[in-house]
Amino acid sequence: MHSFRHPRSATSHYLRVVLRSTLLVAASLVATVPSAFADVVQLKQGGVIRGTIQPDKGNADGAIEVQLVSGTKISIAETDIDKVTKRPIRFEQYEVKAQTIEDTLEDHWALAEWCRENVLLEQRKVHLERVLDFDPEHKPAHYGLGHTLQEGEWLTKEEVEERKREEGLVKFNGKYVPISQLEKLQAQHAQSKAEKEWAAKIGLWLKWATGVQQEQAQVGLNNLKGIRQEEALPGLIQVLSRHDNAEVRNLFVEIVAQISSSRSAFPLATYAVREDVTEIRRRALAAIRQEHQEVAQGVFIKALRDKNNTVVRRAAVALARVGDIRAVNPLIQSLVTRHSFKVRVAVPTVSMRTNGSFGTPYNLPPDLIAGIAAGQFPYGVIINLPAENVVTKVVPISLALENDEVLAALQKMTSQNYGFDENAWTRWWNLERHQLIIAPDLP
Repeated sequence: MHSFRHPRSATSHYLRVVLRSTLLVAASLVATVPSAFADVVQLKQGGVIRGTIQPDKGNADGAIEVQLVSGTKISIAETDIDKVTKRPIRFEQYEVKAQTIEDTLEDHWALAEWCRENVLLEQRKVHLERVLDFDPEHKPAHYGLGHTLQEGEWLTKEEVEERKREEGLVKFNGKYVPISQLEKLQAQHAQSKAEKEWAAKIGLWLKWATGVQQEQAQVGLNNLKGIRQEEALPGLIQVLSRHDNAEVRNLFVEIVAQISSSRSAFPLATYAVREDVTEIRRRALAAIRQEHQEVAQGVFIKALRDKNNTVVRRAAVALARVGDIRAVNPLIQSLVTRHSFKVRVAVPTVSMRTNGSFGTPYNLPPDLIAGIAAGQFPYGVIINLPAENVVTKVVPISLALENDEVLAALQKMTSQNYGFDENAWTRWWNLERHQLIIAPDLP
């Protein structure tokens, strides 16, 4: 059997018994106790009247009028009233139920369930605890109270947290984490919260800036241009960087360029190789600060391996501007890159005549027709045919492309020129790098 250190004392049970008796006495002092009404009038002599308080009719003596369940209306002088409470009907229904149930496990469990359905959480707790007085192993009651079973022992939330603290753990965002990581996690949480708040503001300001109300549009534009905070970067990327309007994307570059954090280099470098508008792309590259060029170089080196050859060439142009010796080897490996393309080609159409010979709407050479019939051209044949009669299909092709921009970047960085001969560049670079290691420049 599982042991359980019950969190309640005998004193709390005694108080509930006294409270129960007091409620019964109070109920006996009232002529009618309508459970359906919510208003409660507590009398100075200790009685309680439940009913519906009528709208104020301007009684000079401050008296109130209460309608009982029988329909009878009674007037209560202000001097006789200790307290008036207005609350949802379910509170009054609960009090009546609590006064009338039998002190058994079944009745307390049933009332606890009723409290759960009617969102009376504190009242539910009282009856769940009473259930455990009858049955210390009542699992639903334990779970309802938030207890946890650990190594055969039911523990309260406070006891679980105490044991976790002894193990060096603390609860953060619903999970137990090492105390040593708490400060870092709190900082990350605060930063994430700030970033979400910035994203919401940026979205609102952009809505203003692109709206029809000129005064509000100017306020939104000014607010956006005034952003200098690093925490605003994720919001700017989310809201502005992918916008369909080129003017908004240009504004994005202008704003990010004002943020002094090194984190601003990543979106600017990304724009420098992936933005389609040439002028915006050039502005993004020019906006990268000198102290942030190492971050940008990492973006450009990675872009040299992109599937899109246009991105590769743009990355080479960017490296020619901000790259250093660390970009030499990646550039050598990108002199010639292979890329896949999809092209539309003509599909030869061949038909068979009734006599068994092949017919075609085009005047194809006989030997070509024979070859098609014999399966000698499994991948098809591209033939120049009249455009209006051509049947086509899309097929993938792979091409090795020489990248002039990569060669230009290498020439600028190294003052060497081995053309597109990657092996020659590699031999030179290995020798050059070896010399740099064994014979560095002397001061």
